[in-house]
Amino acid sequence: MRVLDISDNKLFCDACRELAGIVSESDFKPDLIVAIATGGQVMLSEVQPLLDIASVTVRRQRMATTSKSRLKGLLAILPMWLKNALRLLESFVRELLFEIKKRKICNSGIFDVGLSIPQVLLESGEITDITNASKILIIDDAVDSGGTLDDVYHFVLRINPQAQIRSAVLTMTFKNPQIHPNYYLWQRVLLRFPWSLDS
Repeated sequence: MRVLDISDNKLFCDACRELAGIVSESDFKPDLIVAIATGGQVMLSEVQPLLDIASVTVRRQRMATTSKSRLKGLLAILPMWLKNALRLLESFVRELLFEIKKRKICNSGIFDVGLSIPQVLLESGEITDITNASKILIIDDAVDSGGTLDDVYHFVLRINPQAQIRSAVLTMTFKNPQIHPNYYLWQRVLLRFPWSLDS
């Protein structure tokens, strides 16, 4: 695994356009984009004009993001090599804990069937945008455990069970997330985005 810095706006925009190009060249022609805030929402400004379709934005906050924001001042003074090492360590620990939790669930014979899905909120657009779409593309910046993407996928599926749903992200960091995106640029690469706390 490595860290790739795309915190420069041009590099980030180029990556978003490349991902949009991969989707537009595929056999899937979406008529709605569901952007996951915050990363997918930022990507939307680059992806949407290339695909030329309507969009809505949804939100599901990760617990780790709130606690990491308290460290922003400290991260600003650290050298880049240390920031990269901390990112790699955090990802390793998060993935290890995810795999341990997955094993415990499998060994217990108890499977989550979606009864306790965290709240996903529609931030912009209308529910009817989702119900009227036949092919929906969910976009986000990254998939780690896949929890957020899985929650948003099921949120959309509950609203429109007949829709074909695919997903696109810039990077998939964990080896075995609970849901795999259909389109991605990088695998096993941690990206430093323009909004990253350590950029």
